[in-house]
Amino acid sequence: MADFVLRNYSITKIGEIEMATEQTSQNRLIPVTKWVNYYDYPTIGALRALIFNAHQNGFSKVIRRINGRVLLKESAYFEWVEEINGNGGK
Repeated sequence: MADFVLRNYSITKIGEIEMATEQTSQNRLIPVTKWVNYYDYPTIGALRALIFNAHQNGFSKVIRRINGRVLLKESAYFEWVEEINGNGGK
C-alpha cells in the first residue's frame, strides 16, 4: 500500500483501486507568512515571538523546518493551545 499526497488530497493505492480522500485541514503545514490567510490570530509578529522563544514556551512542538522554511503544523498548534490553557499558561 502506498500513500501519495497531492495538494489537499491523499491518494491511497490498494491493488488496482485508487481512493482519493480530502485531507483534513488539521494535517496542514502552513508557512508562518501564510498563517494569516487561514486564521486571524496569532498575527505574524506574535508567531515570530513564539518561535523565537520556542525553547521556553513549548512552541517547538508546532514548528517544522524544511529547506530553510519555517512551517507550523496546524494540529500541533491547537494541541499546544489546549496544553497551555490546561496548565494555566506558562
